[in-house]
Amino acid sequence: MITHQLYFPDAIMQANVSLGLSKMKSNVAKLAVLGNHDHESTSTSAMTTQVLQNGGFDVLINQMQRIEIGSGALQIAGIDSSLLGQPNVERSLALVNSEELVIVLTHAPDLFTQLPLSKVDWQLSGHSHGGQIALPWIGPLITPPEARDYTHGTYFINNTRLDVSNGLGATSIKARFFANPTIHLFILE
Repeated sequence: MITHQLYFPDAIMQANVSLGLSKMKSNVAKLAVLGNHDHESTSTSAMTTQVLQNGGFDVLINQMQRIEIGSGALQIAGIDSSLLGQPNVERSLALVNSEELVIVLTHAPDLFTQLPLSKVDWQLSGHSHGGQIALPWIGPLITPPEARDYTHGTYFINNTRLDVSNGLGATSIKARFFANPTIHLFILE
């Protein structure tokens, strides 16, 4: 019998991570959504949320935040992870004004197929690790659930954009092959 034991960082490590996150500066907002590993237990969800909040982040769980910038505004909807979380697309997008830029943050990219694309301009996701092990001309060999349709890169469907980051981590396979780690930097002007 295989058991899965969760190991939590101690209070000092949690404080150090929060301190590091607090040094990330933003003129506008610092927003986050939880991923599947953050939902492995109620304890991991609570700890991760607290670490992020202590670092100055607002954690959006099926919520939308409107951010005014100059004479314009954008709306960012954070939809809970479709793996182990409780995503609610309707609630997250209920108050959006489609006249303004609408960005969806959600961990798993395949949620894109459930979005009312007429209300959303852009989705940002991760989770896939780019397939982690991929072959040239063939693509990813291993894709996790909820990252099978959209594994990496940029996609456009009906004028709605989806960007999927390979991220930095790894799964139980501690290797990457033709699925380089990535951090995306988008500058909105």
